[in-house]
Amino acid sequence: MDYKDPEKLAKAIVDWLEDGIKIALEQSAEYAKSKIAWEFKTESEATGKPWEALDSKYLEKKIKQGYSEKTLHRTTRLKRSFFKKVEKEKAIIGTPVKYAIFHEEGTKKMPARPILKPILKELEKEFGDILEGSLKKAGKE
Repeated sequence: MDYKDPEKLAKAIVDWLEDGIKIALEQSAEYAKSKIAWEFKTESEATGKPWEALDSKYLEKKIKQGYSEKTLHRTTRLKRSFFKKVEKEKAIIGTPVKYAIFHEEGTKKMPARPILKPILKELEKEFGDILEGSLKKAGKE
């Protein structure tokens, strides 16, 4: 690469940054998906804080109806619904399940059992390191 040519140098820098950002977004999205699976497996937030236990009357009713005693596992629809989508400048982690927000935020009758917020807080703290590693990796490709 002829780095004496300012245009070629500028393009090389932009390409390197774009590649590094894409790698970082992919890694972050994959991390989030794996953390979501871990949360459902351990019935806890990404931080390790356990989700609040189910109300004993509700739990008894749920078991009598043949459902799992695990929190947020009645049909496993929510657990299976999370997706990741990485675009040029963003990563989207979400679910099309409309009732997910009630579990994330809680309601008057149901405690919050956050799934995405704790993961996003972790990623906010870690993204600089992820990006740094991704830029190093992009520079070697």
